[in-house]
Amino acid sequence: GSNTAQIFCAKLFVSFGKFATVCYYVTSVGAGLSLSAWLGQNKKPNRVLFYSGMSFGLYILSLVYCVIPISIFLSCVNGIGVAVLWTVLPAQVNRQCSSKNRSTVNSIVWSCLKLSGIPGNLLAILIENETEGSTNIPTNTTGSSTWIPGWGGDNSWLFVGLGGISTLGAMVFLCMKNEEDGSEHTLNQNLMSKSSELGVIVAADSEREKPRGMMHLMCKSRHRRVAHLLLPLMIFSGVNLGVYAGVVDGFFQKSFISKAYLVMTAAEFMASIGAGKFSDRFGRNITFVVAAVLHVASLGLLAWAVYFQNHSPPTKNDDISWYTFLGLFATADAMIQSQIYATVGSSFSKKHLTVAFSIFAVVQHIGLATSWTQALLLKPNTPLNFVLNLSFDLLFAVIAVVSYVALFKKNQKE
Repeated sequence: GSNTAQIFCAKLFVSFGKFATVCYYVTSVGAGLSLSAWLGQNKKPNRVLFYSGMSFGLYILSLVYCVIPISIFLSCVNGIGVAVLWTVLPAQVNRQCSSKNRSTVNSIVWSCLKLSGIPGNLLAILIENETEGSTNIPTNTTGSSTWIPGWGGDNSWLFVGLGGISTLGAMVFLCMKNEEDGSEHTLNQNLMSKSSELGVIVAADSEREKPRGMMHLMCKSRHRRVAHLLLPLMIFSGVNLGVYAGVVDGFFQKSFISKAYLVMTAAEFMASIGAGKFSDRFGRNITFVVAAVLHVASLGLLAWAVYFQNHSPPTKNDDISWYTFLGLFATADAMIQSQIYATVGSSFSKKHLTVAFSIFAVVQHIGLATSWTQALLLKPNTPLNFVLNLSFDLLFAVIAVVSYVALFKKNQKE
């Protein structure tokens, strides 16, 4: 659902698609601040994930016949779903992990996300090829596709199929075991129940295990120092994904972007799996070093190709070097994103994971919302603006590295 929102709408419907994606991320930030952690702590995780997944399928099915106001509304609904899903899902996953397999498991989750983007990109390419120069998509008198009243094409059945697959995927969540049944909090609740029968007061222990919110974790919890040091990594995660999606989308031409995203998504899918196994064998620190080298190299090659060589935005007929540079960028991103999730998962106790990942989702989506808003309003389609965005990304990468080193030294002292 999220891949369809970003890939299909933003490419086919131009400014409307970007606006719908901005709504998607802005809503996800609001939901993350107000709703996701509460749902994760107070409702059964498998049901929460089911309803979140259903919002994805609903959005895809709405594209069978796309009506602008309905699509924008469902983009917002999808934003709520993604905020909740990326709070509850990684928390549940990391509760099941051990130090021996945490990196691999988080990498598999991230690779599955990117795998879902492959059919979305293929669909976008197919639709774009069939609608190029076509009058099937109605426009207003100015030629803009901002006010499309509705659209249904010959390929609508593809959205029915993808929507059905997404819905079935959401139903799988119902089969998931709720890890809360084996958590410290639930065990302590059971102990309290048994102890109360004997007249033993255990209110203090119950209160100590009671889940708290974001402000408590950031300001009062014994984990607050760790949360502060992880915050730059979380911010960089969102900024880098924003460059990956919004900035690249704002610079490259429509005829090229879906093919480029297909290459990037496939590279990230394959690299994620390898990154997890590499990290569990050689350590997360070494993995971050390799990712940093690849990231700096990819940013340098992109900046060189775009600005210093005075290359114009590539088209579908351009040479393979563009795909190579973007694939390298995606490979580095796969290693970075999967290992940040693993780092967050290993830095907090089980009872704090839901709140920790809700903070992560909020901060990450702020970065994505900012980049997509910039792509919508500022249109970073000049070589200078593109290189400035890459430099901005590199700055946050440096800050994240410094923060991670400080976290590593803190863990060594302890």
